[in-house]
Amino acid sequence: MLSISAVQPQLPSAGLTVTGDGTNSITASGTLTDLNTALNGLLYSPGANYNGPDTLSIGVNDNGNSGTGGPLSDSKSVAITVNAVDDPPVAVADNVWPAAQYATCLSSGIEDAYRAILPTALVATQDHVFPASCSVARGTASLGIRSSGAAANAVWLAPAGTTTFTAGSTMTKAAGTATSIAVPANAGTYKVHVLDAQGNKLGESSALLRVN
Repeated sequence: MLSISAVQPQLPSAGLTVTGDGTNSITASGTLTDLNTALNGLLYSPGANYNGPDTLSIGVNDNGNSGTGGPLSDSKSVAITVNAVDDPPVAVADNVWPAAQYATCLSSGIEDAYRAILPTALVATQDHVFPASCSVARGTASLGIRSSGAAANAVWLAPAGTTTFTAGSTMTKAAGTATSIAVPANAGTYKVHVLDAQGNKLGESSALLRVN
């Protein structure tokens, strides 16, 4: 009998009785010849994106099938280091990010507490609020945004060029200091629009939200 444990060992099973195949702990029973053949084809396959230390542990037991002294066993361990690899970049045709990558953009750059030191001529308010284009599935509840810096402002998700705002299936509203906004229910392409306390439109974002 042979026992193997590691992150994800792969053991050829021809002629063997194997349990735990596909897990991090495999037990195999068979003839000595079949077990040796399987070990000769043993593969170590770490989990996706894993890097760091691991240990391959192998235990054997003859179950008392030959010789004297009853069941005899032994075990050995091998230390393994999985090196990190630099994944190749993925080109995005129109720079519209999936939600996970958008979240990275949202948490990057200058913090809200220091927003005032940047002139609006450099980064417009609406582009600070919505820093990158994003694509989400229809039915997504909300999208993270940044504060516009003034509680009296209103932040809207609405189609490009909108000048009259009414909450509904194609327009949603958040407070000026909100850090999230509801996603419109209808599929389509939307921009972030920031209005001041008097309802004057300060601008609409360069970035877009695509609801699929």
